[in-house]
Parts: sequence; C-alpha cells; structure tokens
Amino acid sequence: MEGLAQQAPSKLDNLTVGGSPMSLEDLMEICTIERLKNLTCGLVDVNTMYHLAQLTQLKVLTITSKHPRPDFFEAVLRLYEAFKENIAVSDKSYLTICCLD
Repeated sequence: MEGLAQQAPSKLDNLTVGGSPMSLEDLMEICTIERLKNLTCGLVDVNTMYHLAQLTQLKVLTITSKHPRPDFFEAVLRLYEAFKENIAVSDKSYLTICCLD
C-alpha cells in the first residue's frame, strides 16, 4: 500500500482492496486519496474504521469482516459520528455501508 496515494491518478474514485484485511498503516495511506467515492476492503482492527471519515467524498463503503457483529456495529456508529463532524450533510448526502462476512 505504501505510496499508493502518490501514485494514484487524481481521478481515482473507486478502490477494492482484496486479499488480506488492511492494517492501520494501509488504512491511513488510503485515507489520503481525497476523491475516493467507493471503497471495498477488510480491516485488521475494526476499531480503526472511524479513520475513514477523512474520506469526505466517500459514498459507498463495503467492509468484509469476520469481526463479531456487536464490535462491527459499534465501529460503524463511531464512523457515523466522525462523518457528522467532517461532512456538511445535505438532503443529497448519503453513505452506504455494507458488511460482508
């Protein structure tokens, strides 16, 4: 993942990270891709999900997760709270979050 943001075209808006779940370091690298609108990934630590609120253009987030459901839903709530602080919400704003296990 290292250097992805520097190498990514300025128009990159869809990203799928397959294979193994992302570490915090990988997640932070992805959070620098400002135009990202669709992201599919897994997370090593579901408690790091709130960092995705830095992606203010994000519209669709798909998380592949083997984490216990209560932990996952708690992380989604923290992400929602973080997004409320980072995004000016209008009636046209939305974010879809899917959990695939």
